[in-house]
Amino acid sequence: MEDKSRCYYCKIQVSLVDSDQPLISSNLLQDLLPYNSEKIVEIDRVLLLASKSHPSQQYVCLNCLENLFAPIEKETDLATMNKKSLEEHLNLFKKELEQQTPDNSDNSLILALEQKLQNLKNESEILAEELLKHENTLSELKKEEQGYWIDANKTEMDLLLFEEGHSEVTQRLKIAEDELKYLSSINVLNELFYISTCNQFGTISGLRLGRLDSDMVTWDEINAAWGHCVLLLSTLFRMKGFVSAQCILYPLGNCSRISQVHDTEKKYDLFITDPSFSKNLSKYNLAQSLFLDVIYELSLLLEAECPRLSLPVKIENRMFKVNTVEIKLDAGNKEAWTRGLKYMLQDLKYLIYICVKEDYA
Repeated sequence: MEDKSRCYYCKIQVSLVDSDQPLISSNLLQDLLPYNSEKIVEIDRVLLLASKSHPSQQYVCLNCLENLFAPIEKETDLATMNKKSLEEHLNLFKKELEQQTPDNSDNSLILALEQKLQNLKNESEILAEELLKHENTLSELKKEEQGYWIDANKTEMDLLLFEEGHSEVTQRLKIAEDELKYLSSINVLNELFYISTCNQFGTISGLRLGRLDSDMVTWDEINAAWGHCVLLLSTLFRMKGFVSAQCILYPLGNCSRISQVHDTEKKYDLFITDPSFSKNLSKYNLAQSLFLDVIYELSLLLEAECPRLSLPVKIENRMFKVNTVEIKLDAGNKEAWTRGLKYMLQDLKYLIYICVKEDYA
């Protein structure tokens, strides 16, 4: 028996055929594709609609049914292949399990793990001992570091004190150098043996040398002035490193003397007093002449080093060329003696200048 109706999906006219049951069971589809239950329910619903036994009398054409079954068949084939692959892997795994000896492998694994655990414990103990040693070493290093810091602070303090002392010494040294420079620029002999004039007298260190009837200088002052002259001339010889070949000077203050080199036992006084004036006058004049010889000798020695040297008052034959004045005390002519001593002091002052200039040049 045929009946005409329209397809539920494509709405075309379809021919109905009697059938006692659905073309495919929904239970079978659910077994094949358990993970795609929604699609199966949909197909099952379509099949039920296509079935005459369904009370709704809704129909589906053959083409629509084929379109519904095509993806189901593909998924069914894929599921079959996956199932086969899983069964093969399962069989392979079962074979591997059967080939293994569970007891021996487990025991060996346990022994290996226990041995590894023991090794780790031993290593842990060794590391703990090393850590303890390192901690002790670190503690000692900290103590040493603290000691070093104490020493460093002490050293820094000592350094500060040293720098302060060094700065003070440097300052003192600078002051000393400045003083030395100042003193070097000063003619010390001029300061010690200052030669000048006072009226008709020549003076040395403020002491007058000579005597006039109008100005009777005491013998103590004259003798002291002679002591300065002897000390000055002796100093000039030592400064230049010379030694007199004629006389020896004895600088003894106001009791100074002079002697000839070939006869040192005879010492002639360069001092005199009123009581011994008449008795010692000749020796006194000889001592003055010898002293003038020593001045002339020093001028010759210096002239050998400095040819330009020229005494302010020339000396010749124990006499000064200016008015042929000689250093000779005469009770009746004190003025000539005083003038001769003044010339002598002028020559001594010039010799000071020459010696100091050559020494510091």
